[in-house]
Amino acid sequence: PPQGADPKTNSNAEQQESLAALLDEAAATTSSSNRWWQNSWVLRSAIVCTLLLSIAATWVTGYQTQDSDSRLYAAMSHDMAKTPLFKWSAPTWNGHWKRHGWFHEHPPGMFWLGAGLIRCGLPPYVAVYTINFVSYLFSLVLLFLIGRALKNDLLGGLCVAIWVFSPGFLQYLVRGNHEHPLALAIIATVYLLVGLRSPVWRTVLWSAALILAILIKGLSGLSLLPVAGVYWLFF
Repeated sequence: PPQGADPKTNSNAEQQESLAALLDEAAATTSSSNRWWQNSWVLRSAIVCTLLLSIAATWVTGYQTQDSDSRLYAAMSHDMAKTPLFKWSAPTWNGHWKRHGWFHEHPPGMFWLGAGLIRCGLPPYVAVYTINFVSYLFSLVLLFLIGRALKNDLLGGLCVAIWVFSPGFLQYLVRGNHEHPLALAIIATVYLLVGLRSPVWRTVLWSAALILAILIKGLSGLSLLPVAGVYWLFF
C-alpha cells in the first residue's frame, strides 16, 4: 500500500469493489435470463409455426385425419361428453369398430381431456387435435428450457430443431393420439430434474407428470421412473 495509507481501509475498499463486481455480474445474468423469450428466435418461430399449422389444419380447413386411432378417440370423447361425469371413469366402445363393452386399451385420461373440451364447445376432431397441439407446443418450450439450463440458448434452440424435424414429431403432428401427451410428460420430467431448483416443487410437479403419463398411456407412463432414477443416482 502507498506510504501513509491504512492497509485495513485498502482491504475494505477492495472487498467492496469485488462485491460490486459480483452484483453487477449477477444482475447481468438475471437480466439476460429474463430476456430469453425476446432473444430466442427459434422458440418464437416454433411456437408461431405450430400455432398457424394447427389453426390452418383444423379450425380453418376443417381437416379430419384418416388415422383410425385418432378418429376413434374423437368419437369416444364425443360419446363421453354426452354422459354424466360419474360414468367417465370407464370408457366404453359404444359400437365403434363393431365392438362393445369396456375400453381396456388405454386409461381414460385422453378421453377426459377431449370430452372436457367438447363440453366447452369444440368439435370432436378439433378437441383431440387441440390436446395434441398443446402437448407438442409445451414440449417445444420445455425442450428449449432444458437446453438453456444445461448450457445456453443455442443448445435450447438445437433441442427444439432436432425434435421438430424428427420422424415421430412429423408423423403425429396433426392427430389425436396419445404419443405427444406422453412425450410432454417425459420432457417435463427431464426439465423438472435439470431446471428446477426447489426440491419441494420438483417432487410435487414430477409426481403430477407421472400421474398424467399413467392416465394417458397406462404402463408406458412408468417410463418416467428410470429417468428420475438415473438422475437421482448419478446427479
